[in-house]
Amino acid sequence: MRKGTLVLSVGLLSFGIASLAFAGEGRTARDMKAAGVSFRLASDKVVQDFQKASLPDGASVFVSPRTAFSQSDVVSAAATGSDAMQLTLTQDAARELDRAPSSQVAVYVDGRLASLATMSRAGAGTVDLAGINSNEMARIARMLDAGVRAPNGPEITVVPRTSTANEGDVVSFDVFVTNATDLRTYQVALDVVGGRDGALVRVPGQIDAARPDFIFGADQNVNAVDDTSGRLGGVRFEGGVTVDRPVYLGTFNYEVPSGAAGQFIAKVRLGDDSFLADGNNKTMPFNSTGAAVTVGSRGSR
Repeated sequence: MRKGTLVLSVGLLSFGIASLAFAGEGRTARDMKAAGVSFRLASDKVVQDFQKASLPDGASVFVSPRTAFSQSDVVSAAATGSDAMQLTLTQDAARELDRAPSSQVAVYVDGRLASLATMSRAGAGTVDLAGINSNEMARIARMLDAGVRAPNGPEITVVPRTSTANEGDVVSFDVFVTNATDLRTYQVALDVVGGRDGALVRVPGQIDAARPDFIFGADQNVNAVDDTSGRLGGVRFEGGVTVDRPVYLGTFNYEVPSGAAGQFIAKVRLGDDSFLADGNNKTMPFNSTGAAVTVGSRGSR
C-alpha cells in the first residue's frame, strides 16, 4: 500500500511503507569504465609506437595506444576558459603522468577522438588543459562535472568518516547539502572510482533520520535507500526547507575487499540519478564535491 507518490520531470519516485523504488537504472562499474572521458598521450608529429588518428576537423594526430588517465581518475575538474580546464587527479594517476614525456593529450569521449589539447602541470596532482575543441568543450566539461560553479547555489558534499582504510574495513561516506532554498525532495547516487588495484564493494547504506542535522528534522517525510544501484533519497510531505549550513542526507557504505589498494574517489553520480527539487517539484541545479580515501594493500594494518 502506497503512502504517497510524487512525480517529477526527471523520473518517478514511488514511496511505499517500507521501501522506495527509484526511477531509472544505475550504471555498473563496468559501464562507467567503458563510457565517459579518457585521455591518451598524443603529438601532432610522428612518435614511435603512437598510432595515427583523425580529429573531428580531419587533421591528423599521433596517439598512444594506452590510456594515460580517465574520468575515474579525476578527483575534481573546473572550466578555466572557453577551451580550457584544470583537472586534479588521483595520486596514482598523477604519479603515472609525471613519467609522461608528452605535453599533448588526445581527449576521447565515449571511445571517440574528440579533441587534442595541450597539457601542462599546475601543481602536485593538477594539470591544465588548453586548446580543447570548442564544439566538444561543453560536453566534456559536463561529463567531468567541470561546469562553472553557481555562486551561492545548492552544494552536495561527500564526507568520508575516515581518510584511510585497510582490508576488511567498511568506509562510510556521509552526504550533506547546503545553500538550498525550499528543498522538498532529494535523490543522491554515489559512485566510488579510481584505485590502483581492485574496487570497493558497496554494502547497505542508511539514512539516519534521528540525527539532529537530518535535513527534514522531525517533519513528516518518507526516505529510503536503494542499495542495488547506490541511491538514497527522501521527500517532505508538505513544502520545502531552506538550509544555509550543511545538513545530513544519508550515508553510503563500502567494504574494502582483499587486493584493493590506492586512492579511491567518491563522487556524486550526475544525471537523472541525482537531483534536488523544490516545493513546486521543480528541479534545481547544484554543485557537488567528492572525497578521497586511501586504501592500503593487504597486510598493511
